[in-house]
Amino acid sequence: MNGYDNYNSWFSRYEEYFIQQMKIQERIAVQAVAQAKQQQCIVKGIQLSLSLEEEARKMKDYVSRTFVANIQEGFEGAAADRAQEYLKQEMKKPVLKNPITP
Repeated sequence: MNGYDNYNSWFSRYEEYFIQQMKIQERIAVQAVAQAKQQQCIVKGIQLSLSLEEEARKMKDYVSRTFVANIQEGFEGAAADRAQEYLKQEMKKPVLKNPITP
């Protein structure tokens, strides 16, 4: 075996090692991107949960105050009182489901 063959053998091993290292780096980079996107989804899910909770509270407040006041004008006496009691007792805060589960 001459010096040229030794050089080619060494170069082939080095090239193979280099390619393996590049593959490892690429896997690490892909995993990092996937984890970053997963974290973004978690954050969006939490933000959406908070927003949905606030909107559900606003909906319940609207029904228990504004809607009751508006519908009460259509009734008189005991009927108005019963309608008000019913709407305030029976109307619960809606459950708005988050499609992005954190």
